[in-house]
Amino acid sequence: MIRGIYCASHLNGIGKACHMYMIDYEGKMPPNLEILIETEDLNKKDLVCPVHEGQSKSSYVYRGADLTEMDDSVGSKLVVAYEQEGNHTGRDDVGYRNVLFMDTLVKHFSEVEFQKIIAKDNKIRREMGLKEKPVEGQKKSVNADN
Repeated sequence: MIRGIYCASHLNGIGKACHMYMIDYEGKMPPNLEILIETEDLNKKDLVCPVHEGQSKSSYVYRGADLTEMDDSVGSKLVVAYEQEGNHTGRDDVGYRNVLFMDTLVKHFSEVEFQKIIAKDNKIRREMGLKEKPVEGQKKSVNADN
């Protein structure tokens, strides 16, 4: 559970760094998370969930490259990044994922809730004229209709 809190903290830092990047780059989100190490003084270890300590590649799936500054009502629903499935379990041994939203809020969701959040995110993306993005970092299929 403690590592999940550290992971959420990493995502929060990523969210703040993305917003700093938007200030520096005319309201555009970074093309990838790794550029934040060079442009926003984000530490390389901040891109790795504590469960994967020592890993050099980012632990987080990034969905924000096509986003720009948003109205707060939409920004609180758009997913910028999330962690791969299976990193954390809660008290009842049910897995959950930390999710970073455009407004820098980080929340954790069960896998079923996470699938619903991604479906909502894709609906908003369609309404905005953006492409839908499939779920990455998936270990197994989960039905979001349950």
